[in-house]
Amino acid sequence: MIMKPVHQAKKYKNRFHKWFDETWAVIVLLAMVAFTIGPIIKEAITPVENHFVKYENATTLVKVMYGEKSSPLGYSRALGFMDDETYKSYRDGEDLKGKVEIYHPYVRGRSTIFDIETIISVNKMTYDSFYSSDPPYRWSGE
Repeated sequence: MIMKPVHQAKKYKNRFHKWFDETWAVIVLLAMVAFTIGPIIKEAITPVENHFVKYENATTLVKVMYGEKSSPLGYSRALGFMDDETYKSYRDGEDLKGKVEIYHPYVRGRSTIFDIETIISVNKMTYDSFYSSDPPYRWSGE
């Protein structure tokens, strides 16, 4: 008679441990899913404009082809923000001399400088089109 209650108590203890192990496994699985999906959801609800560096007088997002086509890869290209006045002058066909600076779209303090006379084409882009063709993770290796 003494053995039966001990056996029943042991049985309930095993049920509790089994329930606890299963519950713990579900909690760990849910945490892993939350840590995986959380950044994706955050990225989806963050406006595209928030990924870009804000410059005071350079708000025109451009893709510039410049240089000579002497290399096997073709023309050099610069992507980023161009000074607004320089862009307007170039767009209006004014005779420009000197250097132009294209500011890095995702990292403050980085830029590309080249002679304005070597520009082949300037394409103005929207935030969405730029972000979809050249997202920040592609620039991480620079």
